[in-house]
Amino acid sequence: MLQVKQIQPKVPVLFDEEGYRHMQPVLKDLARKGFEYKEYDGNELGEKLGIQTNLTDDKEAQLMGLANVHKGIFIPKAGLIDVDSLVKFYESEFEAGWKNSVRYRSEKYSCGGM
Repeated sequence: MLQVKQIQPKVPVLFDEEGYRHMQPVLKDLARKGFEYKEYDGNELGEKLGIQTNLTDDKEAQLMGLANVHKGIFIPKAGLIDVDSLVKFYESEFEAGWKNSVRYRSEKYSCGGM
């Protein structure tokens, strides 16, 4: 049985204006499917998280190519899958179905002349 560890971020994902514009269709689709999310504007994020969201006069931010934070999106039920658990799941399913063990090799080998 695959056990998925859901790692829930405690802060929103930050977007500049262009990134947010590209994200809007995805957010509308999520809402249509019943997923909850919360939007924060840049000023609100600055106050809540104690971060600088207006980077217009920040020379270091300009050198790094950072834009102003326009919006933040927080999806409470979003998370990351634990890839080690996923690999172990597929490995155990393979071994159970084929009655064989998985062997890992580090050197390259050819397969049928490829």
